[in-house]
Amino acid sequence: MKTTLFLLLSGMIIQVWGLSPPQTGIVLDQGLSSEDIEPSNCIKVRLVRSVEIVNENILILRGTHGRYWLNKLRNQCHGLRDDMMLAVHRYGTQICANDRFEAQERTSLSPFTVSCRWGQFEPVVIEQVAVIKRELGNS
Repeated sequence: MKTTLFLLLSGMIIQVWGLSPPQTGIVLDQGLSSEDIEPSNCIKVRLVRSVEIVNENILILRGTHGRYWLNKLRNQCHGLRDDMMLAVHRYGTQICANDRFEAQERTSLSPFTVSCRWGQFEPVVIEQVAVIKRELGNS
């Protein structure tokens, strides 16, 4: 059965050109235990509390019990901004890589205008989230 999950987003858009891919890899390798380091293709929706749009390529999901996931979208999602609302299309109880979501301005009555696909969900710790935001320009 297909269901749609609506998530209201808050946060700031961070400039993507502020951090090169090699720096991103270094940041993501820091501070994870061996059982948490592997990306996963799916996460349970009930574990997700909020989503922050970092830029058109990266989302941060905040979960229960202090968990965080970095999601590098499958492709750049042109037009995705931090002031948008997401409609997440999913089947069952999980959000999975390559599942589609759409974004719409919160104040707009128009249909969803930006369509994107999730990438893998990479576990990160709060310190890594802070470094990613700082390195990407947080402005």
